[in-house]
Amino acid sequence: LLQFAIFLFIAKAPVVLTYMRYFQKKNAFAGGFLTATTITIVLPTLQVARKLHAITSTQSDAFILAAVIVCILSPIVFNSNFVLLPEDKIKEKVAIVGANAVTVPVAHDLHANWYSVKMFTDKKNQYKTYDSRVENLTFLPNLDEETLEKGGVFDGDIVVAANRADEDNIKIARMAKEKGVNRVIARLSEVDSKTLTEFNEKGIEVFNSTNVHAALMRAMIESPTVYRIMTDTKNILYSVKVKNTHYTGRQLMDLEFIDQITVSRIKRGDEWLIPRGATEIEPEDILVFSGEFKVADRVRDLLSKE
Repeated sequence: LLQFAIFLFIAKAPVVLTYMRYFQKKNAFAGGFLTATTITIVLPTLQVARKLHAITSTQSDAFILAAVIVCILSPIVFNSNFVLLPEDKIKEKVAIVGANAVTVPVAHDLHANWYSVKMFTDKKNQYKTYDSRVENLTFLPNLDEETLEKGGVFDGDIVVAANRADEDNIKIARMAKEKGVNRVIARLSEVDSKTLTEFNEKGIEVFNSTNVHAALMRAMIESPTVYRIMTDTKNILYSVKVKNTHYTGRQLMDLEFIDQITVSRIKRGDEWLIPRGATEIEPEDILVFSGEFKVADRVRDLLSKE
């Protein structure tokens, strides 16, 4: 019995050696144990062997018992050895400057698996109002460059300047871009052409509530289904940049999860493609898709991992 169990583990040695080429040794070892749980293969094989009279009933029972032992031990060994690597824990850091009725719900709704959110405010009354509702809310005495830098505003991957005063948001957005922040979003009530041109050149994104409200109203009138997708809390509309080479060079219809999502558009460089079943995914493609929350979460996670 013990020999059978050992041989079931040894049979997975080539899998471990293959895993070691791509993963940390400890994780490769753990993964090899997990693949040893092959009772669904053992059972039909033994059934055929018994019908062919290649093995006795006693030998078959011993094989089954060994396979059960392996199925019990393998997950235990995997859980005790597998280590989550830093790249698996990485979340995009979002710094939101301005605590108000617009930003606080956004901070709550951002997916905790994808984003690490910090919020900052220089308004004492807003700090008192939202401190108990926002997990990472920091009060800043002012919004000058030194204070923002000390507070860690520019340490994030995304900085959102969302104070009520446009002049504050313009100033913060400029500073964030100069500090090398990857994405900068400025909330502006009024947008003049000069500022818009400057921000476009610098790669600063502008959120204008008037335009957004008008766009949503138009979507509600012209395309009520699209509006429902955008505002639905169960079915999520997301975009993801494809970095996982396991999914590149493959047609959409060949993806194992394609029946659970709807791909609306694919952005390739500066071109928008209409997706079809035979459309091949290329590296750095941006897929715009919708699906149930849990499914969208899993798909985005799979496609975005390098």
